[in-house]
Amino acid sequence: VLPAIELPPGWEWVDDWNVDTSLNTIDGWVYSSDLEGRKWPNLSGHEKSLQHVRQRKWKRNRRKIPDSANKQVLGLLKPGESIPLSLSSLTAPGILEILPKSSSDESEYSWSSFSDRYIKSTDYGHPDEVPQFCLSSLVEAEDLLHCPFASGSSSEDANGLWFCLSTQATEIGKDIHSNSIQDWKLVLIPPLSFINFLPLSVELSVLERKPCGAFAIRSRGVLHPGEKTNVYSADMHNPLYVSLFLQGGWQPIN
Repeated sequence: VLPAIELPPGWEWVDDWNVDTSLNTIDGWVYSSDLEGRKWPNLSGHEKSLQHVRQRKWKRNRRKIPDSANKQVLGLLKPGESIPLSLSSLTAPGILEILPKSSSDESEYSWSSFSDRYIKSTDYGHPDEVPQFCLSSLVEAEDLLHCPFASGSSSEDANGLWFCLSTQATEIGKDIHSNSIQDWKLVLIPPLSFINFLPLSVELSVLERKPCGAFAIRSRGVLHPGEKTNVYSADMHNPLYVSLFLQGGWQPIN
């Protein structure tokens, strides 16, 4: 059981504890001959006859809680709709976050964080990498956005919701005497989608292999011809395994 670590005031966890697999060893384990000889990460990744000690590193991401007094809510963005951003929101050092809402889903989610973008924070005397998305420094890119379940509202295996944020720019004005003017568009799309172009229904299953080695079902169901399904619960950083099973088999041609 991992010890409970109390965060400094103004910080919150954004995910659960996960084994550090950056060393590409089996389940994150590294080995040494004795306790005094442990020098992470310069340890062997394979167990040998004279190595009697092993260890592995666990990690968990945190972020600074935004100041709600300075938070500007742009509005409720429904599927297929758009919300205009003011010029002041693009020039000021603002941070973009979203909070999923659904009348059919009773789960509660936390504000989003970006897993692939980082800014430095030097609070509390040491630097931390905190995933955030700055509106004042937009670049064309696609980023993964994670909305974890609110504390106490889900099971341990729950993965929250994942989205892909596509940042797109279009030049709307340019001449030889001035720089081009860019029209920015931020588009939220599913990180993973499946479309059935076959003439048969298929049973679809998506499994995610978590860093600890266990598998979790992220999607399962039947896709009929022409149908599409989106997967929001799979962490795209982890290996995903997709299984398809044809329903009904092929019919003979008369």
